[in-house]
Amino acid sequence: MPPLGDLNVPIDKTALNPDMSAFTAVPESVSLQKNPAKVITDYSSAKETYNGAICVVANNSNVWVKDGKYTSGYKFVWDGRHILGAAPTLAAFAGMKLSYNEATKTAAIGNITAAAGQKYILVDGLRYDSESENTVIDGVLYLPLNEFVRYGMKKFYGESFKGFGVISTEEKPYHLSTKRSGLILKYNGEYTMMMAYLVLDRYNADALRKMFDEKIKGKPYPHIATIKEDAPRYKELLGTDEFMAEMSGYVLQQADEFLNQEVKPVLQSGSIAGVPSATLPEIMYYAYYMTGNRAYIEKAIANIEPVLKLDTWCAGSHMLSTSSCCMYLAKVYDLFRDELTQKQRDDIANALIYRGVQAHLDYMMGRMGNDWPTRDSNWNVICNVGPMYAAMVLLGEGYDDAMLFDCLEKAQVSLGYSMHYFAPDGCGWEGSGYTNYTLSYVTVLLEGLNNFFGDTLGMMDYPGFEGVGRSLAMTTGKENNWTIHCEDTPVPYNTTQNMFFTKYYGDYTGQKLNIEQLYKNPAAMKLHSYLAMKYYLPGAPESTDYPEETDVLYTSSQLGFSRNAWGGKTKTVVGVHGGYNMDSGCQVDIGNFFYEYKGIVFADDPGIENYAISYTTAYPARAEGANVWVVNPDASYGQSLEGYGDLNMKESKPDGVIYTLDLSSAYEGYVESALRGFMLSENRTVFTVQDEIKPFEGENDFYWFWHTLADITVNENSRSVSLARNGVVCKIYFDSNVDFTITKQDVLTSLPGSPVVEGQNQMPHAAKMHKIVVNFQSSGEPIIFRATAVPFGKNIDRDTLAPISEWTIPNP
Repeated sequence: MPPLGDLNVPIDKTALNPDMSAFTAVPESVSLQKNPAKVITDYSSAKETYNGAICVVANNSNVWVKDGKYTSGYKFVWDGRHILGAAPTLAAFAGMKLSYNEATKTAAIGNITAAAGQKYILVDGLRYDSESENTVIDGVLYLPLNEFVRYGMKKFYGESFKGFGVISTEEKPYHLSTKRSGLILKYNGEYTMMMAYLVLDRYNADALRKMFDEKIKGKPYPHIATIKEDAPRYKELLGTDEFMAEMSGYVLQQADEFLNQEVKPVLQSGSIAGVPSATLPEIMYYAYYMTGNRAYIEKAIANIEPVLKLDTWCAGSHMLSTSSCCMYLAKVYDLFRDELTQKQRDDIANALIYRGVQAHLDYMMGRMGNDWPTRDSNWNVICNVGPMYAAMVLLGEGYDDAMLFDCLEKAQVSLGYSMHYFAPDGCGWEGSGYTNYTLSYVTVLLEGLNNFFGDTLGMMDYPGFEGVGRSLAMTTGKENNWTIHCEDTPVPYNTTQNMFFTKYYGDYTGQKLNIEQLYKNPAAMKLHSYLAMKYYLPGAPESTDYPEETDVLYTSSQLGFSRNAWGGKTKTVVGVHGGYNMDSGCQVDIGNFFYEYKGIVFADDPGIENYAISYTTAYPARAEGANVWVVNPDASYGQSLEGYGDLNMKESKPDGVIYTLDLSSAYEGYVESALRGFMLSENRTVFTVQDEIKPFEGENDFYWFWHTLADITVNENSRSVSLARNGVVCKIYFDSNVDFTITKQDVLTSLPGSPVVEGQNQMPHAAKMHKIVVNFQSSGEPIIFRATAVPFGKNIDRDTLAPISEWTIPNP
């Protein structure tokens, strides 16, 4: 191997001097917003921040070069950990000459060389190792941007886990630091706005009007829904495709149920419950098509009246309710426009405009006070999509088109704050429940824009959307899914929304995973059967197999998920979590883990607390409510609220996997340093969690936690615990270099000194949960503490307590 280079290379402060002949300028809209809103960005701040720098986004060829937006002709690639750049583009960034040897797949860019298959680059013959591999894609060599810039160009490089990279001559606060943990840029900020600018800045109101005039104006309704075209195709498949036939049967059953249901939306605590589903109009049309019974259409139309009669759509307190009202009325208008009387059209349009679109614009212009237009969570997507859909449906109908185009223009800018939600790998960061809620509007948005304008306005160009198709199924065990946090039930989530993406990208393997997931929750499958039918990808090859990988690391949500096998062979499943504290559900849980054996979840967490109580300080929000540890417990959360843990997959082999997680940031102020390791070994049957802690000098009282729904039996003599549930048993062996005691809690109980919130731990999942508590002390001496979960009857070697640095999985 070539000799290692010095990692402490000083940053070259001279201005970047890229070869601009390699880039083509991307023209901007004449005016980003015709009527600028101060609440949402005009991108001027991002442009000023990155003036003189180079910015890139994974899955895109657009780049910010010094002071403008250009295209490079080559997309940047997210390899699962970092951004890779095409050698021609990187040569242009550096202003150096490129040569490429096809035979050896080696590129030389000035004094920098790199060869395909190697996980390093050479600078003047010195080796700079990388976590990424030099890779040939479509005949072009791609190199890791981090090492190329930092050691080859000798410039600063900052990288967000959302797939954004910046090259600069100096390290600024928005870049954080060059340390590995500092390559993660947190929260919405200038970098997310630059991402949005590079990906989305294409269409203002005038451009949208031109697209409408060219593609939609004067065409018959529906303008968005495609069920009238799709229904004959669905019917044709029923005789040959068992899945479609089954889903069609459920859809028709639903339609009959809806036919006899009375819609009664009700106001409750500033929101609305009981608004009909946005899919209902399409379900009812399909039932009409299959039966010829017009009662289905008449019922869908009749359901508009209870929504129209509501005294309020709660725009001031719960814009999400407003959006759901918009969705149902707009879907009815679009699909059944020619079935409606003029009065019904006017009633729907007036409600959509003055209760929905006007409220949307009031928020955008700062006339109503809620920060959802600039959030990066589900609120942003949901509150934007309903009014957008309404605006598209009503355009050209003789109402206020200028207002409708203004809504679409501003919503597109607002969505720039949240469309990195799934970047760069497809795993939403709020937990499966909220992610599904978000997806139910994202799919409507993407499908609606594409059907209406023939373009998603750049939304699908964000990194991560291709990965959405498999993400939920990839993080689900044999029976249950682990959601990291922000959930109150372990019920397997429905994946029909994910099927939109497997269909869009022609991913038959992803479709197979999603369909298997549907059958894990039959009730949810029947409820969402129309979407399963709509997003089904027919004609799957008989050879469609499971994914090759049994280990996946989602860097965006810092979730590692591993299993022994797919399908019916699945026995062992583990999930491990790093990331930020307080990023979802206000939970402090860096280092949390999940463990399932034979379909039984033996390690879980209590999930999210009831929002009606002080959930941000309640037991599930604190470190003691996760499978982590605390030291010298008091009223604090037990981990740093600003903590971060960078999860790494150290090894992935057929017989096992090792993850490492530096917890020093998570426990800053509590201990000097902390490291946690997770290992699935012994042919993926044994799960190990090990903590290596360097405490501060003085007395340190540690409490280590394992939450479970299983019955707990403590075996003090063997320093072990037996867990039993539904006839399945596993054993956990505890070993350490310090003495410890093991106790159990049959009812979750806060530690002395913790705030006790009235009503906590009463959510259905938490109320059934038990906990193992291990207590040990240290006066400052380093601690190694290990927990090893094994199937009942399997023996393990407990004599050696090896440090995580020495862990390895044997080669097969």
